[in-house]
Amino acid sequence: MLQLLKAEFQYYKSSSIFYLAVFLIVDFAFIGWGSDVIEKSYPGIRAAMVLIMFGLLLMRQIKIQQEKTDRFYMILPISLNRISLLRIMFLTVFWIILFSLFWINNLIFSFNYLIGFLFWDLISLSGIVFAAISIPLLHRDLNITFQGKNQKLIIGSIYGLIIVLGYIFLMLFFIVSDSTEALNGFVQFRRIAHIMTSAGVGPLLILSAGSALLYLSMVIFQKRKTYLD
Repeated sequence: MLQLLKAEFQYYKSSSIFYLAVFLIVDFAFIGWGSDVIEKSYPGIRAAMVLIMFGLLLMRQIKIQQEKTDRFYMILPISLNRISLLRIMFLTVFWIILFSLFWINNLIFSFNYLIGFLFWDLISLSGIVFAAISIPLLHRDLNITFQGKNQKLIIGSIYGLIIVLGYIFLMLFFIVSDSTEALNGFVQFRRIAHIMTSAGVGPLLILSAGSALLYLSMVIFQKRKTYLD
């Protein structure tokens, strides 16, 4: 599996290097000029991390569709279980690298400014990133696995609902910290979300939910009826 993961990074070498370079530039800017005003500067680096993962996710989904990657995976001399793991490894490992680099850099260069909510906030964000990685794969596999009446309508409705809820939760509560000021009715929801993601059980539940979706994407992939789409 390590060799296959290495091959994935080699295949996306240019994109991986580019996005890592962008992240490091933003991270060192945060360390140099923003770590003493974390409340104002942290949402910026968090947004950069999300946009980097979104860029990689979009690029990879396009590649999977254009190059029929599932067909290639199926000719590899490995088990179906490992193939299902391989589909999610590149993006999850890339996120873990970003997460680790953030903490290593900040522990070395700005340790005095680190506060606990950063860790819990990134744990929560990890759960959302894991969900974002799994949802397009789940949608793709469910469309192939289930061919019953109104299948497209039901799966499409679920997918649309997830996108809307994810957009509201991510944009209002993670990226744009003051976005709810224009809509006073959302202020209370933002406070609840902040409590859920700032410490304790909430971030762990969000991380667990995201991890569960990753696992579910592996299970659904192994239930597919065909891999020749």
